[in-house]
Amino acid sequence: MNKKNNYKHSILVVDDEISQRELLTGALVKEGYEVIQCGDVEKAKQAFLNNLIDVVITDQKLDKNQEGIDLLKCCKKINPEIPVVLITAYGDIENAVSAMKLGAFYYLTKPIELNELLTIINKAIQDLNIIRESRLIQDKYLMNLKEYPVVAESLEMKNILSIISRIAPYPISVLITGESGVGKEVVARLIHGTSPRSKNPFIAVNCSAIPETLLEAELFGAEKGAYTGAHTSRKGRFELADQGTIFLDEIGDVSPAIQVKLLRVLAEKSFVRLGGEKVVKVDVKVIAATNQDLEEKIKLGCFREDLFYRLNVVAINIPPLRERKEDIVPLTEQIMNSLRSKMPEKKEIKISWETQKILIKHHWKGNIRELENVLHRAFVLCRGNLIEPQDLNLHPPTGDLSLEEVEKNHISRVLNMTGGNIQKASDLLKIHRNTLRDKINKYGLN
Repeated sequence: MNKKNNYKHSILVVDDEISQRELLTGALVKEGYEVIQCGDVEKAKQAFLNNLIDVVITDQKLDKNQEGIDLLKCCKKINPEIPVVLITAYGDIENAVSAMKLGAFYYLTKPIELNELLTIINKAIQDLNIIRESRLIQDKYLMNLKEYPVVAESLEMKNILSIISRIAPYPISVLITGESGVGKEVVARLIHGTSPRSKNPFIAVNCSAIPETLLEAELFGAEKGAYTGAHTSRKGRFELADQGTIFLDEIGDVSPAIQVKLLRVLAEKSFVRLGGEKVVKVDVKVIAATNQDLEEKIKLGCFREDLFYRLNVVAINIPPLRERKEDIVPLTEQIMNSLRSKMPEKKEIKISWETQKILIKHHWKGNIRELENVLHRAFVLCRGNLIEPQDLNLHPPTGDLSLEEVEKNHISRVLNMTGGNIQKASDLLKIHRNTLRDKINKYGLN
């Protein structure tokens, strides 16, 4: 509970009924929260401006023809990250959906169940902490590695930044998973760039791009005469990464023989060069990445289970771009800025609003890599200073999404919007809650 923490989270309670306001304030103070209470929108605005507020709880119908939605708009204008919970005595689903679209964190119908409210407040504070942590790491990351700016407008990416802020100081192994093109190397560089090793080497190895016969020498080095053409001794990538970080991309493609050698490095921090006898000691942080299901490969006998657990101390899964659409516009602008700097003669080129809407709606099967490719082509070929939809050369996906996938994605969005509340989600979807439960189980949305 909040009262166990040293820091007291501050909640702004807004209700024109004094008895209701006092009742709610008393319950929250008892739970260890600091509470500021107001009876109208104007006083609430001043309180919000003059205090560090963590959560706003407001009644929808206030005195003097004021509404909680008015306060919601004001708070979001001042601080878009602030969670606002609306309370209403009117079971108006359309009004609730409008509030959610304006950025409300949740809505509750009177009479209030205290336990439900406390759960919502706790979730709101958790999400706010994720956002604040991600902002801190973004600031630190951009200072250290300006050439690798990270975009994290979506809560999914903010959560990843929050995880990174907690693991970066420690020399533990990290396994990054996700589809091709989602930005796994960017995240790996972010972990390195915010760690105490940031001044030391970051060595990236694409394991699938190097033939198996050469990969051992590439990773661990080779002594003179170890193989045909080895005229001198050479260091491998692990030695080059000493005191720094090695990034093993496409780790799922590594052969069983190399897996054994990787296991030794992770367990003993040492290895022997190809053709050598001397044990080489290294201090390296290992970050691996894959777009494959390693647990499935373990079942098939293609990947060592002990190596998986050595690599998977902390797991980070990067969602595909189509599942974090909030990142598309800032990513687009980031890519456009990069193109403008490379081609200054076309620096006036911008993207039209219609084009932006198409980019947001597109399925992006190739993720960020596909987005970069599409924008690069449009940037070079567009005739004027505005990239229009026809410049994108994008075709609506045919067969990419089945009806079931569309349904799954829609149900997932509604569940997120309602904070996982089955009754409210089923009301919005206009289906019985038992039907919704069946679909949640069917699509694995638990």
